[in-house]
Amino acid sequence: MITNKGDIGNVLITCLNVIPILLTEHPTGSFGFAGARTYDKASKTIEPLESNQRYKTYTYIAQRKIGTLTFEHFEYPEISGYMLINKLCSLGITEQERVIREMLGNTYNELPMP
Repeated sequence: MITNKGDIGNVLITCLNVIPILLTEHPTGSFGFAGARTYDKASKTIEPLESNQRYKTYTYIAQRKIGTLTFEHFEYPEISGYMLINKLCSLGITEQERVIREMLGNTYNELPMP
């Protein structure tokens, strides 16, 4: 409900505040975000998937709130996607990023993967 009111910043901050709690139980966990597009009722247009408003917001906030101590940051502007790959992952950062991208592509068939 909050995201429909345009308050993506607060929603994202809440999600990012949960990450340290999740890491206590899953210390090698990685995280990702995919930006939904907005629909303008007045003009009856749908925002493009690429670099949409939500993507720009969470890219900006995640980089500042999370930093690079625990996670490697990956940006996918063409699909408005963003991943935080845990530096403690056993596969290595590059392979972990590939595995997660593949999993997302298989789960969300309509999501074009970079």
